[in-house]
Amino acid sequence: MKKLYTIALLSAMSLGVHAQVQVETSSFDIQRGPDFTPREIEPSFNPRITSLEAPDAMHWRSQLNQIKIEAAERFQTVTPSPQLKQTAPQPSLGWGTEIYRVFTTIGTTGPLYAGIPNDNALAVSNDGIVLTAVNSLIWAWDLQNDTVHIVNSYVGLDAVGPDANNDRGFDPKLMYDEDADRFILVFLKNNSPNNSKIAVCFSSTNDPNDPWYTYILPGNPLNNDRWTDFPAMSTTEDHLYITGNLIIPNVSWQVGFDGSIIWQLDKKAGFAGDSTIGNRLHHDIKFGDKFIRNLHCVKGYDGEIDTAYFLSNRNFDIQNDSIFVLSLHSDLTEPEDLRIRVRKSDTPYGVPPNGRQQDTDQNDPTDGLQTNDARVLGAIRMSNGDIQFVSTTRNFNNQRAAIYHGTLHNAGFSNSYITADIITDPIRDYGYPNLAWTGNEECDNEVIIGFNHTSPVDFAGMSAVYYSNDADYSDVLEIKAGDNYVQRLNGGDRWGDYFGIQTYYPEPGKVFVSGFYGTATRSNTAYIAELTSPDSAKLTLQALHTPGSALCGQTVEAQASGGTPPYTYSWDGVQGASTFTACGGDTLLIHVQDDRGCETAFNYIVPFDVPNQQMIYPNPTAGLVGIVFEAPTAGDVVVQLTNMNGRVIHVDTEALSTSGKHYLQFDLAPLTPGVYILDVLMNDERVYTERVVKN
Repeated sequence: MKKLYTIALLSAMSLGVHAQVQVETSSFDIQRGPDFTPREIEPSFNPRITSLEAPDAMHWRSQLNQIKIEAAERFQTVTPSPQLKQTAPQPSLGWGTEIYRVFTTIGTTGPLYAGIPNDNALAVSNDGIVLTAVNSLIWAWDLQNDTVHIVNSYVGLDAVGPDANNDRGFDPKLMYDEDADRFILVFLKNNSPNNSKIAVCFSSTNDPNDPWYTYILPGNPLNNDRWTDFPAMSTTEDHLYITGNLIIPNVSWQVGFDGSIIWQLDKKAGFAGDSTIGNRLHHDIKFGDKFIRNLHCVKGYDGEIDTAYFLSNRNFDIQNDSIFVLSLHSDLTEPEDLRIRVRKSDTPYGVPPNGRQQDTDQNDPTDGLQTNDARVLGAIRMSNGDIQFVSTTRNFNNQRAAIYHGTLHNAGFSNSYITADIITDPIRDYGYPNLAWTGNEECDNEVIIGFNHTSPVDFAGMSAVYYSNDADYSDVLEIKAGDNYVQRLNGGDRWGDYFGIQTYYPEPGKVFVSGFYGTATRSNTAYIAELTSPDSAKLTLQALHTPGSALCGQTVEAQASGGTPPYTYSWDGVQGASTFTACGGDTLLIHVQDDRGCETAFNYIVPFDVPNQQMIYPNPTAGLVGIVFEAPTAGDVVVQLTNMNGRVIHVDTEALSTSGKHYLQFDLAPLTPGVYILDVLMNDERVYTERVVKN
């Protein structure tokens, strides 16, 4: 089934208002394939000879190298970089480990090297199972038991799927779905049109050792001699989205790219292990008459996103400032509703230079650790609707590889706009960033950005920076220093291509990361670490009661702490001061909002402390007076007010349902000033008498 849609552009800056996005859709019969169960996969010596380097569309790298040469010739002037606002504290570094192999039969461990490139991915469950993947294996750590979790230490991706050990798995992606308490694993298989596939695996439980439900998507879905590369994924409540590029084999990359695709899958069917999984393929996505390249899925700040968003840019340009923002609003059966806006950032990006190592020829722009291009590598939508995203770029001041950190403000609205900063260093090259939300309440917009670093005097390792609610950055934190430079290929070595990072949902402010570092043997492997945000305390609110002598003379003070002062208070929906006068027994809705817009509220019942002794108060008074008296029994009580001439001024009768201490209040305002006698009677006997002075 195939349909063609043409959808009007909603808004574009500096572009024709008549530009359009075109998209076609198809659906497929996707059957559940053989499960794979990590605890049942035994280590083997299964001999195979494969290329040392994972397959990808950068096989035609000479053309990209030419762009890097042109950029190096064009941008030679080195000037000081603009200073970021760097007043935020650094995140704190906690637990960490490199991945390693466990030889269970002899009780020893050994190194576990990643493929070329690493392609780091990471997901962590609420139970503390940290699942990581690299080319071409998955590995897990149990935080609670402080041990490797996969029964046989790791599972090779080649062992997954109906053609286990005959296909080559690469480009792994991982997610943890908090609502389902399950993992999702997506990776590619093979790089030719006749056997290209996308493996989509759903864990059957929250233990990755248990069976995984597996579905295989066609990597050449349109049967037109293509294969799929560069996957990314995100989830909504109902759907799993997977993006990729369709590649024409055996031609240059300028003509070899044949469009980006979006797979939309029934997520709940996958977690249920249904025999088939509902799906929809969005393909031939064009802006005007050109394919949109390298769509990157936007994730939600807390995992799921409410509406599926995708970002793209001019990733092969030497310098550009355009960002394409797509959003998908249709389900598996509704008419196609793919929307696009194009925005210009206030800061340009461009193809980054390669990362330099000790053995890098610094006069050769094609040498060093390869940074690929400037595509978006990480994006999350915050609770306020803004989208923060990161990529690798050239710093056009110091000509280093650097991190591009952008924010799409007011995403989804016609007044949306983009601002960006460049995270850079005068010596180190930075590459392959990703980011995760680190707030401790929904209104927080803070993130931790993780990335790889290298330089002629620093071995390849991992770093991170904290971005605060006040839009300032911390100093860069080194997570893991490399032990040597990397040298596994002739010429430049691979670096990246991805950085794994996820918020740890049970502990707001904490994230786990997985990145690239150089080993002592000049190889590369993955390191996993725990980082904690230095965010200020969560906004909290409490009420302090100051008793008053009159029932309706009770003072309540709202006391906010944490968050970002100043605070704005409201009482029952009306803005006011931090104090409020109320009656005992009233229920008040107290609300506070801090300077960031974060807010919290609660209902407060105003107490009224009745004195222990019998009394009238206040006395003297000009208005309300309260009477505390002891009733010997239940029954009618008569309150009588007499002037000094013995004339009864007022009589009131109330019914008491119980004996004991009671409080009665009435208003003396109608009386003329003077002295009065107040009597409380039960069964014609006085139980309390007092003189009252009316001012």
